[in-house]
Parts: sequence; structure tokens; C-alpha cells
Amino acid sequence: MTRRDRIVLLLERYVDVQPGLVDTEGGDGGGGTTLLAQGAWKSRAYRQLEELCGRLREEERQLYWHLAETYFRSTTKRASYCPRCRSVEHATLIGKPCSHGQRGRRNVSSDTRIATVERVVSARVDKKLVAAAVDWLEAEWQGDVTIPSDLVEHSR
Repeated sequence: MTRRDRIVLLLERYVDVQPGLVDTEGGDGGGGTTLLAQGAWKSRAYRQLEELCGRLREEERQLYWHLAETYFRSTTKRASYCPRCRSVEHATLIGKPCSHGQRGRRNVSSDTRIATVERVVSARVDKKLVAAAVDWLEAEWQGDVTIPSDLVEHSR
């Protein structure tokens, strides 16, 4: 996994981890007396990502908007995909048939489809600007990008 891939993985899981970055006692989640459990939010990688995203928001507002719309403010939908073609293009709402665009082929029944959750990103998002924002994060990142062990286990 490349350095860029690790940053993208951190961004993809950010919304799940973000509530732990600030504890309920008003601290910074840095391991004071209130948060004793281990978790991804305690990792150096998420602390640095939080800091860099703040800088990106201040220095490159347009890049930050596209990044945030993609990873922080996007919604999700339940979907399923065909086990035969596995193409994102054929991802549909659960229960709708997939015809594979070919005549004469039977549709795959809904009980053989594979359930998944898909990210729904605003149509106004420019993927090139999202890539530029990730480039900025990669260029500004200090040291190695380490994935927290609990994220490694869930991403398999």
C-alpha cells in the first residue's frame, strides 16, 4: 500500500474515528484521565490528519471543500452488486435486477447479490480537485503514514 493509499484510507474512515478526537470532558482526546481506552483516534496519523485538514481549510479553501464533500460530508446508501460482473456501474438498490446490458441473459436474483454501502458524493465535486487536495496532504505529511492497528483489521 502506497503512502497516498494510506492517506486515502485514513480519510475514508475519518467520519467513523472523528468523534473520538475530542473527548466529552473538553480535552483533546490525548490520553488524559478521561480517555483511557486505545483507539484509532489516539494514533499519531489521525492527529496529524486533523491538523493538516485544518491547515488545508485555511490555506486552500477550494481544495478543502472538495475533499470535505467527498470524505467528511458525503452520505451513504445501501446497495448491492452482482457477483458476476462486480462492476460499480451495476451497483443498484437491493432487490433490483442487473441485466448486464446483454440480451438473452437472465438477471441475477436479489438473493445472490452482495450487499454493500456506497458513498454518495455531491455532483458538484471535482475529482481532480479532490486528487489535488490529497496531493497537498501527502506533500505536507511529516514522517511515515501509519495505519492504526484497529483500522488494519477492519479493512481486510
